[in-house]
Amino acid sequence: MANGLVFLAFLTLVVGLVGTVWVFVDAAENSSQSAVLWGLVAFFGGFLGILLYVLLGRDGGTGEDRTRSVPDRGTGKISHRCQSCGEKYYAPDSDIDTCRSCGGIRVERLN
Repeated sequence: MANGLVFLAFLTLVVGLVGTVWVFVDAAENSSQSAVLWGLVAFFGGFLGILLYVLLGRDGGTGEDRTRSVPDRGTGKISHRCQSCGEKYYAPDSDIDTCRSCGGIRVERLN
């Protein structure tokens, strides 16, 4: 009986950690809110936190950060580049303050 409880506790821990990582990664792509915040909600809230994220947090990533890097279909030229990691942006009509890849603040306008 004690082995069964240890196994159940271990399984709960593994599922919780995998769920937290999934929420963090998914929130970075599909939520306009902070992925770190949703990851913390999932970690401390367990199954309830993951359920809250699925019901409330997945909004398609319609936030400001997700719309800045849309390619310019007309020119196809690189409009911005991060000086820290080299990430390229194709958004000539946008002002980009932080890099979507590394979070750096050294994004320069090229044109």
